[in-house]
Amino acid sequence: TSSQFKMTLECPEPLGNTCSVRNETGHQVPLDVMVSLPPGLTDASGRPVNRLPLTLDGSGTERFQPSRYIDRKPSTLHFEVKADAVDQMLQQPGSTYSGTATVVWDSEV
Repeated sequence: TSSQFKMTLECPEPLGNTCSVRNETGHQVPLDVMVSLPPGLTDASGRPVNRLPLTLDGSGTERFQPSRYIDRKPSTLHFEVKADAVDQMLQQPGSTYSGTATVVWDSEV
């Protein structure tokens, strides 16, 4: 990239300001999605991007800016279910949880 961009999160099963996973009986827990970007890409305050939460309202991810041209450097999406939610999931024996999270990279800032 050589220009600014923003990132947002979209999902059909929101829970608060993030996505969720749900089992077949409807039990739902939050799914946190975070992003880490390579050196040379910073947030709007000029800080490196390491495990920055992506949210449905886009807060905190409205503008990423390169300090130099970035060519094919890897970024990482982190998907996490917090420990208290895992405890809830374990109380649903035999359940399978699934969900969808869509990360939108938008260069039209």
